[in-house]
Amino acid sequence: MIQADKTKQVLELCAYLLILSRGMLFVISLYCRKNYHLDKAMKVLFYVTLIGFVIAIGEILFIYLVKHYTTFFLPYLQKYEIDDTFFISPFYYLNEILFYGLAYSYSLGNKYTRPIQIVTFVLFIAEIINTIWLEGYKDSQPVGSFIFSSYNIALSFFYLKNFYAKNLRSNSTKDGILIISWGILLQSVLSIFIYILSKNIFNDDVILYYKISIFRMVIESLCFVVMAYGVWLSRNRGLKVST
Repeated sequence: MIQADKTKQVLELCAYLLILSRGMLFVISLYCRKNYHLDKAMKVLFYVTLIGFVIAIGEILFIYLVKHYTTFFLPYLQKYEIDDTFFISPFYYLNEILFYGLAYSYSLGNKYTRPIQIVTFVLFIAEIINTIWLEGYKDSQPVGSFIFSSYNIALSFFYLKNFYAKNLRSNSTKDGILIISWGILLQSVLSIFIYILSKNIFNDDVILYYKISIFRMVIESLCFVVMAYGVWLSRNRGLKVST
């Protein structure tokens, strides 16, 4: 019991670390936003950082309010069968499906803009349907999270492949969207790996589940730092667009 409590405390600290890294990404995006008037992709990426940060703040606020005002919130939690914060996950999915999709549709050039946007809007609507009528919001969404992560992997990998195929001799460490894509790719691969690893662990070994979650949050925080660095690289010049 003591070990579980300590592990849970570390988990809470990691949650704050994650929101701090999201906040850093948002602040840097906000600072650099004035230079993005000709860059549609980076303008769109600003909104994904803004909305993601707002959702994260809302999640922390929800946990705080429920913890300190349990009596007030308990009837509502019981009415809507909310036992955790899984109901917030669809907001993250929708935010990143929509804005990552739009950003890559612009950054990859006119040839890919329309197809990527069509797929993006189809997946966006599909996630809404999945949340309302299929997997719901009360528990984790195995199918929804897998599709969400897979789409991010496909987009970022396609950009990386396209970039390296056409810029073999360029200094790739200076390309902002490339760095951002690596952050998205690593984060999404990790999400699928952690899901497979932790499936059904929560009921069997809650401490191990917490430890896996701690590992996930630390790596995700590092990925946000990588993405923030990519945003910073893009501050004084337009995004290098592959066509």
